[in-house]
Amino acid sequence: MSRKVLIFDDDSMMRTLLSVFLKRKGFEPVVAVDGVDAVALAAEHLPALIVMDFIMPAKDGLEAIGDLRRAGVTAPVVMFTSKDVPEDRARALGAGATAYLLKPFNPAEFERVVLPLLGS
Repeated sequence: MSRKVLIFDDDSMMRTLLSVFLKRKGFEPVVAVDGVDAVALAAEHLPALIVMDFIMPAKDGLEAIGDLRRAGVTAPVVMFTSKDVPEDRARALGAGATAYLLKPFNPAEFERVVLPLLGS
């Protein structure tokens, strides 16, 4: 199984926090600032998991998930966002997200949801 995790988030601090957490758990993070290159990066890296923000420049998380799923990318996608609105959660899960986590970064909650998706 791949040890790569794609991280799409426009916040550099969030990318760093997620990267450090995943490296400590033995995974290899690959980061990008938005969802524009999501399909190309997923095809190149064949990730075990994709972590994606909802609100990003150029292409938001919903659009990027749709692109990934239409391209046949089956890796689990965790929408990681500050959008704590039930309708947004439903839209993300309906678009193909596997899980929906809220920011700010809570290591225990992130681990509880993400590690089982990574087979850990």
